[in-house]
Amino acid sequence: LLPEDRLRPLKDSLDPGSIEIATDDSTHRLPGGDLSPVVYLADDWETQGDWPGRYGTYAYILCGMRQYNLVGGVGWPLSLRVRTSDPKVQPARWIWPGRRDDPSSLWNPWDRGRTACGWDDRGETHPFDGKGPDLFVDLGVPRGLYRLSLYWPADRYWWDTPHRVAYRFRLGDGKDTVYCGGRVAEMDRGVYKQFAVRGPVMLTLRVLKDRSSAAGIGAMFLDKLAGLAPSPAGAASEDMLAKRLGLSPSASGTDPSDWKSWLAVTARAREAAAQAETLLADPAAHLGFDQWCRLAELLRDFGATPTVERCYAKALEAAAAKDLAAVEQAADHLLRADQIRSAQPLLSWLLDSGALDPDQRREWARRLFDVHCYLGDIHEARAVADRWLWAPDDPALTGSVSQRLRLLESRSGPKPESAVPGGEEGDKT
Repeated sequence: LLPEDRLRPLKDSLDPGSIEIATDDSTHRLPGGDLSPVVYLADDWETQGDWPGRYGTYAYILCGMRQYNLVGGVGWPLSLRVRTSDPKVQPARWIWPGRRDDPSSLWNPWDRGRTACGWDDRGETHPFDGKGPDLFVDLGVPRGLYRLSLYWPADRYWWDTPHRVAYRFRLGDGKDTVYCGGRVAEMDRGVYKQFAVRGPVMLTLRVLKDRSSAAGIGAMFLDKLAGLAPSPAGAASEDMLAKRLGLSPSASGTDPSDWKSWLAVTARAREAAAQAETLLADPAAHLGFDQWCRLAELLRDFGATPTVERCYAKALEAAAAKDLAAVEQAADHLLRADQIRSAQPLLSWLLDSGALDPDQRREWARRLFDVHCYLGDIHEARAVADRWLWAPDDPALTGSVSQRLRLLESRSGPKPESAVPGGEEGDKT
């Protein structure tokens, strides 16, 4: 996913969907020397169509869903245009009703089922000559640092034909500059191609048909990347972090034997375990820094296992003193990873601690409410709404919450009366 001369394979992988590469500052620079606004992060072959809570927390575009495009998120609206290279050919929006049980089909928040959908360039109506017409998507990314995730579902329709999914894609400025590129092929599962994007920038995604049936895409997601907060102990401790392998377990009320289990699932367990006894000696003095170190390791490791995530959340929950930034980032990471139960105590602390201003508290409550709605937990969703989301000063929010609760109740059967304010209708989009 970088220019070929910048790829330096480290080792072979048993997983055909991944490759380990070494990168340095030069891999993020354009030929003229400027830093690229787009940098490749990772592939995700595991989430499949279950995107809510992990992708699209800022904005989501579900291509072609419900005969049009289902869009939303706190960052919507965004500048968006879909086209082909031929002005006479309009992109197609498609839905395949027969794939509602396919795990790679996207979760549809409207009808609480799966929908196989997408855009394509109508390439099946053109010769298979490698000359397009290709699909183009122009997307405006606002100011800030974001994760852009491009999703392609599994190739079920064309898999056994000479024109199975095997095309390239490019992210650029729509003119002559290409920031990143990649290839989508061997699609027995869905995949999210993830990129870090620094805005404001107008990006053009080009999906090249090549000799595939058609050039298409299933969904696009934007999530804010907060970045790692500065170490509470300053630059000297950041140097220490590099020397101490980015991992610093502390006692924080946890039995040391549990930490051995936690260390065992990390990539650098042997070196870190050798230092554990020294670092455990004075937990009070290093509590904030230790939390920061563990979070640094967690965010660095895109392959962090659920065991690591749960152990980190448990340690942070047990800490007598909590660093607000560490709790927020850990809760955010766990929600994206669908570790709802692990995130729940951290979210409760955030919402009850008084450390957040009203807007921040409302945003966290909305995220927790969305997760419970996605999971169909009507009692939990109602409890969050009753406690934190009824806002007389925000009728749009109140109406939207009321509408979603009514929809959830209608799909869950008769439920006890809730304290849902009546009369307001939210945005159905």
